[in-house]
Amino acid sequence: MFKIFYGDTELSFRHGPAGAVPVHVMPAGESFANIVENLEKYKQAAVVADDPEGELRRFMSDFRLVDAAGGVVEGPGGSLLMIYRNGRWDLPKGHREAGEEPLACALREVYEETAVEAGTYTDDPLITETHHFYQLHGEWVMKRTLWYAMRAAGDGRPVPQTAEGITAVEWVPSAEVPGKAAGCFPSVHEVLAAGGWLTR
Repeated sequence: MFKIFYGDTELSFRHGPAGAVPVHVMPAGESFANIVENLEKYKQAAVVADDPEGELRRFMSDFRLVDAAGGVVEGPGGSLLMIYRNGRWDLPKGHREAGEEPLACALREVYEETAVEAGTYTDDPLITETHHFYQLHGEWVMKRTLWYAMRAAGDGRPVPQTAEGITAVEWVPSAEVPGKAAGCFPSVHEVLAAGGWLTR
């Protein structure tokens, strides 16, 4: 199963529905317009097909692809670095520059958006990747974001990058992360779950 996020909704491509959560099912060959229309009606929708990967490729062909990277930064006392942007709690991330490696992008974006210097602490810091799409100036864009586990290099005070719409940056105690996650976009919730932050 492959997930793509659209605002507060989740679209999956799979062989068949699974799990207890109600999912609106669409057949293979569904048009892009109908998929988007259903995502605006239902919290979760799925394209069910004998060849989910083929359906996914067909769907992805309608987008301009954008690469991004972000950091899941652990700080003092096992806290998590979170930003508040556009009325939601979020994690620092941003677009990759030409020729920039994903991890370098993630470290740069963490510093630019929060003024926190961070580094990786494992040989394989990649946690997960997410895909979400949106419309920008009449064009449909698919953003692929690679997420990396990091630790703060010091105990400096976070500073929000207000030019990017970030109004607050906080070190959130691990016990409070699930509460903050409840108000995040589903794609960010997915990252926090993959990093183990919802079960600490």
